[in-house]
Amino acid sequence: MLNWFLTKRFFQVHAVAVTWLLCGLTIMVICGCSKENTASTATDSPAADTAIIGTGVVTIEIFGTSDEEGRTAVKFAEDFEVTDGTTLEEVMRRIQQPEIVITGSGVTAFVQRIDGVETDAERGWTFTVDDEFANLGIGSLELTPPQTIRWRYTTFDEVAG
Repeated sequence: MLNWFLTKRFFQVHAVAVTWLLCGLTIMVICGCSKENTASTATDSPAADTAIIGTGVVTIEIFGTSDEEGRTAVKFAEDFEVTDGTTLEEVMRRIQQPEIVITGSGVTAFVQRIDGVETDAERGWTFTVDDEFANLGIGSLELTPPQTIRWRYTTFDEVAG
């Protein structure tokens, strides 16, 4: 009887151990497949695209106001490391000197004043992107490095013409 009891107990203990072992293996297989599937679908998701977003240099140049002979000189020139899609507003807000006053934000962002020179009814701060006048505001313009942004204090006729 004791022998029967020990034999029965032996099989019960081993059956439990085998059950736990099989459960553990099943969980490992499921988790392993899940991670593999997650990794393969992650490359198709928009979040995975952020890993391949380009970075590069955007150069900001700010020209001073014209002298009596109509010449301007660069007052400020600096390179900024940015990722694709960074807005010009974000970069302009990084500049500490000269002082830049930006009103609004996003689509309403507007450069009101640079180094004490204010936009008025006849003249204002305009910019080119790679020597082309921009058709978007600074809060809407997404940069794609490498690019050069040049700011000039001009009449609005010069920009329109």
